[in-house]
Amino acid sequence: MEKQTATNGMKKRQLITAANRTVFAWIIAASIVIGICGVVVQFLARQFMFNSKVYAAVSATNKTLEANIAAYDGLKADVTKLVADTNLAALRKGENSTPLQVIIDALPTEESRSALATSMQSEVVGPSGVTINTFTVSGDNGGGSGAKSSASGSVGSFDFNFSVTGTYDQVKQMFKNIERSIRPITVQAFQVRGTDKQLQIVVTATTYFQPPKQVMLKEKQVKP
Repeated sequence: MEKQTATNGMKKRQLITAANRTVFAWIIAASIVIGICGVVVQFLARQFMFNSKVYAAVSATNKTLEANIAAYDGLKADVTKLVADTNLAALRKGENSTPLQVIIDALPTEESRSALATSMQSEVVGPSGVTINTFTVSGDNGGGSGAKSSASGSVGSFDFNFSVTGTYDQVKQMFKNIERSIRPITVQAFQVRGTDKQLQIVVTATTYFQPPKQVMLKEKQVKP
């Protein structure tokens, strides 16, 4: 009787050990499955977030393109009006010039200091009859550019100085020419010496330019 009891106890222990091994195996298998599921869920979440970023970037690009296309007709109409503007056409410097060139001459896209000196001498100051003694653009002799400009596309400026000699009427005509100049010029200060028959004028002035707008296609990398 005692032998049968011992045998039954051993069988129970074997069954318990086998059950423990089975449960342990199932726990390991379940842990592996849960780990794999967690990795897959994390990957899918990251992929979803990345796809959302790509979709947002594509949507923003599409909106920009739609806005550009919508603005094209209006821009084309404005340019056509400028080309047909008789007032601008009357200010052309030659048959090869266009009304649009007149606008560029009025507010250049670059500092164009040498062009300023030439136009001032040949078209503004010179035609008044005065004698030009000196003409200096700020920054030409070193010490920096002398130009004042903030962000790209904003209006910049630089100073220039010149001295002339002429009669009262000639000097008066010179200032009228400056006032009527197609290029914006602000006279900051001037000094006068001499008599009505012979005046010497030293002028400090500022002119302006506007850098062109940069229109280009860009590539943007969307990172996960």
